[in-house]
Amino acid sequence: MTLTRIVRTVFTVAVLLLVVGGITIVGAQVVALVAGRGDWMTTISEVVGPPTFVAASVAGILAFVMSYRSGAAQDEDPVEGEPQPERP
Repeated sequence: MTLTRIVRTVFTVAVLLLVVGGITIVGAQVVALVAGRGDWMTTISEVVGPPTFVAASVAGILAFVMSYRSGAAQDEDPVEGEPQPERP
């Protein structure tokens, strides 16, 4: 398994975790709001928030790293059928 494939896999898992965590936080806060339970709102944010924010940070950093790698890959190995910019 190449480093690029590992980074892409970790990025995908991090994005999935942050999306699931975000949906969980918002959904639980809606339920807590309807139930009138402010303590539930703070508890869900304290429990689910930190792992979700870590996953978002990892995904953001890896997206930044992959943007540099994809730029290098475009110069070296163009994708067939994709229009390539003209070079001077």
